[in-house]
Amino acid sequence: WKATGDDGDLGAAATYDIRYSDVPLTELSWVRAVQLTNVPAPLPAGTAQTFQVLKPWAEKEMFWGIRAIDDALNISPMSESVAWSPKDTVPPSRIVDLRVTETTGDSVTLGWTAPGENADTGKTAQYNIRYAEFPLTDADWETAARAPQPPTPEMSGAAQTFQLSALPAGKRVFIGIKSLDADGNVSVLSNIVEAQLKDTTPPRPVNDLMVEEAGRDWMT
Repeated sequence: WKATGDDGDLGAAATYDIRYSDVPLTELSWVRAVQLTNVPAPLPAGTAQTFQVLKPWAEKEMFWGIRAIDDALNISPMSESVAWSPKDTVPPSRIVDLRVTETTGDSVTLGWTAPGENADTGKTAQYNIRYAEFPLTDADWETAARAPQPPTPEMSGAAQTFQLSALPAGKRVFIGIKSLDADGNVSVLSNIVEAQLKDTTPPRPVNDLMVEEAGRDWMT
């Protein structure tokens, strides 16, 4: 902010009153807001000022305001209330119970327990389901095929299923899941499951059968 003066825009104020709250600051909520100590001394009017504070909490939005006070203890009107929204850096928990519940010629039905957005709480934003014909690891995750239209995540602890279709018939595939939350945090790769797709393609019909030679009681 830019410092205000002792008398309007002249000189320097005596001190600052800086407060924060978990609700938007108004004249009414100001008196209940937390007052900071060790605030910086006001600089001459018009000078840019900064102040670094430790975040009081990590998971909630905070609202900040400031007043200037002069030597005669005259108090300025409250500044505009500014908000600080915490950045979520906690990834969703890892899916550890991914399993195959059914296979067909070109599809696999999967089941797992929904993870939370922050560790084991809440609901994550989306799933990234991938498969390949080789065992999946983080190193080759991006080269694996991505499943289209994965299911919408449920609340943490809910049972989820998904049918992965259009797979190569008769092949062995390896499947894994990662979860993403609304802030783009990505979970650790789930346990990898392996599925052997059923071979449902029959041999083609014989279409050149013929009699080459026949006798009284035999035929070639």
